[in-house]
Amino acid sequence: MAYVFKAKHPFIPPTEDKQIETLPFLEASREILILIDYLGPSFLKSAFHRTRADIDGNITTLQNKYNSNPDLYQTLNSMISDELHSSQTSATVALLWLKRGLEFIFHFCEKLIAESVDHKPHTQSLCDITLKSYELSLKRFHSFIVRGLFYLVAHILPSRKDFFKLLAGGQDCKEEEVEKELRMFVEGLDPNLKIINELYINMGKNEDC
Repeated sequence: MAYVFKAKHPFIPPTEDKQIETLPFLEASREILILIDYLGPSFLKSAFHRTRADIDGNITTLQNKYNSNPDLYQTLNSMISDELHSSQTSATVALLWLKRGLEFIFHFCEKLIAESVDHKPHTQSLCDITLKSYELSLKRFHSFIVRGLFYLVAHILPSRKDFFKLLAGGQDCKEEEVEKELRMFVEGLDPNLKIINELYINMGKNEDC
């Protein structure tokens, strides 16, 4: 069975000296949009649409920065370091917000598969998982209005079973197979997020912008 979320461009580990290659990271980040799209048609008129649009827009900003000088911006580290010593901040802000969006997706997927890891009965509603993930990531950076929209939409998401079926291309599927793909995604994204967080903490900019 061909799973929709089977990554063609998975997140690759940072190098031993904690460098993140720009192009592979952006290609992997684009595949996040597939997962968001399959959370349901409510995205078309919801706070989640803003999350998707933000992720897509930040990827585009970073891609354009990379395209302006591929040799210089081979890694995200060099891109941010270059801006640190100039008056430009477009990539710095874009990566920071992309990180926050990816953290929401990371926590969502992590919690989605945690029940199986802990051998707990699966909860069919995605509402609690979504809201807990939101609180751990994007909530403190959003306005009161966006928070309200997010909470509203979280209550009309598809069930876990239907969501997994969507990720399996609309076919009946074994949940453990979808969980396997999600687990690989989480394990690939985690070290990248840690390095990006470390990068911003060292710059004193983790909560700025």
